[in-house]
Amino acid sequence: MKKMLYFCSGAADDTGSDEEIIMVPVENVSHWEVAGTGNLDVFFKVNIGQEAVDMDAGTADFNKVRLTVTAGGGNMKSVLQSITRAINGPIPSKSDGFIVIADDENSVYCNPLITACNAITILDAS
Repeated sequence: MKKMLYFCSGAADDTGSDEEIIMVPVENVSHWEVAGTGNLDVFFKVNIGQEAVDMDAGTADFNKVRLTVTAGGGNMKSVLQSITRAINGPIPSKSDGFIVIADDENSVYCNPLITACNAITILDAS
């Protein structure tokens, strides 16, 4: 069974100006980076049909979700441990592989130190 990570920064509004919801296969996670004292960035592999573009032109060359984490000693480690446990934990017999990491619309987070899914950056298919 394929495990999927779910991120939601708010209710889908159909404006096209930004992404509100993304679900990504676990194997498409590239890496995690701490950004400042209260942000954790989750980077994803660029998919077929998405072109990496020139950063000098001021455009993104990655797919990314930014999580807001309560600042404090050890908090990032605690959040990363919770995410790892959610990903690597046994799949219950009735599970569909759906793993909620951050859902702002329903206030559900895999760790209480995550306070928001701050932004979702997705390359447009080209």
